[in-house]
Amino acid sequence: MALTAVARVLHTSVDYLSGGTDDPIPHNQESIRLEDDLPHSYKGYPVPERYLNIVRDLMEHDIHERENQG
Repeated sequence: MALTAVARVLHTSVDYLSGGTDDPIPHNQESIRLEDDLPHSYKGYPVPERYLNIVRDLMEHDIHERENQG
């Protein structure tokens, strides 16, 4: 229980903290795949493709930054 709280505060997973994985990024069932061509909605309203493209661009930038930090 305490390790779960620590993982939540550090934005990582219990598996990472306990040495079960080298991946510090928590993977949960709530994630969505933006690279799929599935229709996405927010509070019942369709998300326009241009909004998804903005999110994709931001994520690509973030991934690129992380890769160049290492």
